[in-house]
Amino acid sequence: MAEPELTLPALNVLRIRVTLRLAAPARLPPFKGALFRGGLGYALQRIACPQQCWGQSNACPAALAHCVYRDLFEPAAPPNSEFLHDLRDAPRPFVIEPPLDQRRVYAAGDLLETNMRFCPLWRWRSPISPAPV
Repeated sequence: MAEPELTLPALNVLRIRVTLRLAAPARLPPFKGALFRGGLGYALQRIACPQQCWGQSNACPAALAHCVYRDLFEPAAPPNSEFLHDLRDAPRPFVIEPPLDQRRVYAAGDLLETNMRFCPLWRWRSPISPAPV
């Protein structure tokens, strides 16, 4: 008997290349993924959330139904999900591809680049839907 064929649904992905120019000399960690993730979360929370939520979004009185910060950094598993039923949190719908070099010392004016990929797996909460690739 033949195995059933696995077919994956079409997946929309938004690809972004981020280039930062350092304003001052800096000493950075060898793995810069956490640096980019933390910087993105910090900036997004200050843009998208009321000030009383900064740093404590789990206690946010606004608790918006379509909070971009929560959609990206604290996604809840969708109700009645066949595949995510045993997870406390849903997977984060983005991937950061940090520079793979081990460089640590940067001068003012140096460039720091990364790629980011966003998947609209959070559609059950958010109307944001990147264009297909």
